[in-house]
Amino acid sequence: MGQQILADFARRTHKPQTPAMIRNILKTSRTVTEGGIHLPPGVVQLSVDQYRSERVVIKIAQGLIYLDCGVHLPRENCKDIRLCIDESDVPELYSLSWQGAASKMVCVDVFSYRRFEFENLHLLSMLFWESLMFCCAFEDSNLSSE
Repeated sequence: MGQQILADFARRTHKPQTPAMIRNILKTSRTVTEGGIHLPPGVVQLSVDQYRSERVVIKIAQGLIYLDCGVHLPRENCKDIRLCIDESDVPELYSLSWQGAASKMVCVDVFSYRRFEFENLHLLSMLFWESLMFCCAFEDSNLSSE
C-alpha cells in the first residue's frame, strides 16, 4: 500500500493542503510498536484516528450515493461501517453484493467503489490505494423492500 500512497502524495504535491496533511501523518509515525517491538529499518507504524477516519468515509459515501442516486442521506442513516484490512474481514453481505455491482474506478490505484441496493440499504465497498477497504451501509426509506 505504501507505493500507492507515495504516488498519490506525489500527484498532489502542488496542492496547498498536502504539506499539512503529510506533517500530520508523519507526527503519528513510530518505529517501535506499543508492545515494544522495534520495527525493521524502513518500516514505520502510523496511528489512525478511527473516529475521524469513519467521519471522512461517511462523507465520501454520502457523496457517492448522491452522485449515483441524487439522494442525500444524513449521517445518522449510516447503520454499519467497517474497516477491512484483509478480504477475510469483509462481511458476507458485502462480498455477496459485489456479484451484483460493478466496480467504479474514480482514480486509478487510489480509489474505487461498489454500490449495491439491498432491501432498504445502500451497501458500499470503498477501496483506497488498492488495499484498504471500508464497507458501510446506509438506510434509505425510499428504497422499496421487494
